Amino acid sequence: LAATARLEALLLVGERDAACEHAMASGLWADALLLSSHMDADTWRAVMVQFASQNLAAGSPLRTLYSLFAGAGTAVFDDDAPPAAAPDWRGGAAATPAAAPGGVLGARWRSNLAMMLANPTAGDTEVIARLGDQLKASHGAVAAHCCYMLAELPLEIAPDATSARLELLGADRRAPGHLGAISLRALQ
Repeated sequence: LAATARLEALLLVGERDAACEHAMASGLWADALLLSSHMDADTWRAVMVQFASQNLAAGSPLRTLYSLFAGAGTAVFDDDAPPAAAPDWRGGAAATPAAAPGGVLGARWRSNLAMMLANPTAGDTEVIARLGDQLKASHGAVAAHCCYMLAELPLEIAPDATSARLELLGADRRAPGHLGAISLRALQ
């Protein structure tokens, strides 16, 4: 009740920035988000990122979606730059929480992928491809290739290129003898 009274007092004298800061500090997220939506786009994005990082678990599909709404882009899955690593709404650098054990995604990559597919945002194909890049190391080629196909990445015809994302569906270039046991005739 005291936090709401202080918020009201700040708004009565036209201190919208201070009121938004107070609302965030007091956990009045509905007020902070509403106020920031009537300020500027950068302020709204910063408040949304802070809301998501403080109230939703790392790897949560809802946190992923809200962070993408706020423009986090491909950094949404970075272990070293989780969604809260955006500038704070006053223009300074926000504190970045420690990465979740086992990476930001953990076992919830399927739910995150489904959330992105069900709620498209600008640049989401790059985000889905980046998810595939991260999954390649932790969950294997099939999981990565699933993301690459949903991101509509083209098949790459470059057998000597070590950076190819998608050459043969399900084949992992890093695995020893990944194509050595497969004859050209068997592939045809």
